Amino acid sequence: RCMWDELMYSVKTEKPAFEHIHGVSFWEYLEQDKKANNLFNEAMMQTNALYSIGQCLSEYDFSGVKTVVDVAGGQGNFLSAILKKYPTMHGILLDTFLVIEEAKHIIQLENLEDRCTLIVGDMFKAIPKGGDIYLLKWIIHNWDDEHAINILKKCRKAMKKNSRLLLVDTVILTGNEQYYEKILDIVILVSLRGRERTEDEFRFLLETAGFKLMRVIQSQSSEMELEAQPI
Repeated sequence: RCMWDELMYSVKTEKPAFEHIHGVSFWEYLEQDKKANNLFNEAMMQTNALYSIGQCLSEYDFSGVKTVVDVAGGQGNFLSAILKKYPTMHGILLDTFLVIEEAKHIIQLENLEDRCTLIVGDMFKAIPKGGDIYLLKWIIHNWDDEHAINILKKCRKAMKKNSRLLLVDTVILTGNEQYYEKILDIVILVSLRGRERTEDEFRFLLETAGFKLMRVIQSQSSEMELEAQPI
C-alpha cells in the first residue's frame, strides 16, 4: 500500500500513515533498508544542489566563523559548499553511521579531509561542542514539537555563549493563500512525525529550548534562514 492511500488515517489521528503501513518509522525503515537509505540521501543531495545551497550562501554571511557544526547534515554537500567558499573555516558533520560512510566520499572528492571532521552520532543524545555556528537544515520540520525542542536543547548545551544557531527550513506564511509549504505540510503529515511551521511557531520552539530568535532572512523560495542565539 502507498502511504497516500491512508491519508485519512493521518488526518484523523495526526500519526504518520507510513508507520501505520510499515510498522516502523520512516527513519527506522531507512536504517533497515540500505538501498532506500541511499536513494533518500541521493534525493536530498540533488535537491540541495538544485535549489538551496547557492541561495543560502548568497543570503547568509558566514564571514569570521571558525567552526560550523552541521547537525544531521547528510552526505556533507552543503557543508562542503560552505567550506569551499570560506577557506579558513573548519566543519564538523554529525550524522548516522551509514550516512557518514557516504559523506566520506564527498569530503574526499572535494579535498576537504583536513578541514572537515566526520562524527557518527545521535543528535538526540549529544552534539559536538565548540562550534561558532550550529546548522540545522531541513531538520526541525521532520519532528513534532517534543522532539524538535529536544534537538534544540542538545544544540544549546553544546554551544558557547557567543555561538549562533542557524535554522534553514520552510516557514509557512500567515493567511489563506495557496502556498507550496502547505502541500509540504501534508507530505510531512503522512510520512513523518513533523510539521511545517509559521515564524511564531519556530519562535516558540526556540524560546522553549533557551534561544532568542534574532532575525528571519526572507528568501525568494519557501526556505528561510532563522538565526538565533542562546539566552
